[in-house]
Amino acid sequence: KNPEKYVFLTLCRERRIAVACLQETRDSQTRKCVIDGFVVCSAAAINGHHGCQVIINLSIPWCSFDGKHIRLRREDISIVLANHRLLIVRVSNKHVNAYIISAHAPYVGGKESVSEWWTKFHQLVSTICREGIPIVCGVDGNYQAHEQSYEGVGNLHIKHGDPPSNHLDFMNFIQHFQFGIVNTFEEFCTPEYISDSTTYFPNHGCGEGVRIDYVLKSAGVGVVPCSCKVAPEFVYKEDDYVKD
Repeated sequence: KNPEKYVFLTLCRERRIAVACLQETRDSQTRKCVIDGFVVCSAAAINGHHGCQVIINLSIPWCSFDGKHIRLRREDISIVLANHRLLIVRVSNKHVNAYIISAHAPYVGGKESVSEWWTKFHQLVSTICREGIPIVCGVDGNYQAHEQSYEGVGNLHIKHGDPPSNHLDFMNFIQHFQFGIVNTFEEFCTPEYISDSTTYFPNHGCGEGVRIDYVLKSAGVGVVPCSCKVAPEFVYKEDDYVKD
């Protein structure tokens, strides 16, 4: 019913993308379904706005055991929590155990309280995600990484001057879970991304671009982020960069 979704999944397959965390998906239902070899987990939008998705490629091995590649099955994947700005998915079988999170923080100056959202997000992840189980989180944080940061943040195109008003909310979350922000470390990023780490352009491509989207990971998790800087076919709208 949604040809754009099939095009996106085709691109994920061609690029061998294992996991995609999406925001502003505007799905009408919270559900898990299999589409063309992918498990698509959706958190429903509210009044036609927001909504998150986690998309998992069933053809990509997650680990090897006794020389055999271990892939996920539909029954290994479950939705643990879903609301219009947050989706927590658990992947679990005999060999794989992890949480995949897609989240969308409100922007500063909007109708929703930024600080309240981050506090609630922090509480939910602490309560739901069992300690010791790895987490990978794709978040539209509406936050610009700043030089007054903590361990876990790289030096790639960090903002200087006064920190944004949501700086402490974001960094307290990172610090508590000891996350690494993958796309702030040059060694994790492609040369194209290093030269231009913007993930959002206001006014449909006009004006100065900023980076507000991040891939977060627990210590010890191996992640290879893919940016549309090397896969421009993923750009769906002028002001949004699809990240995985």
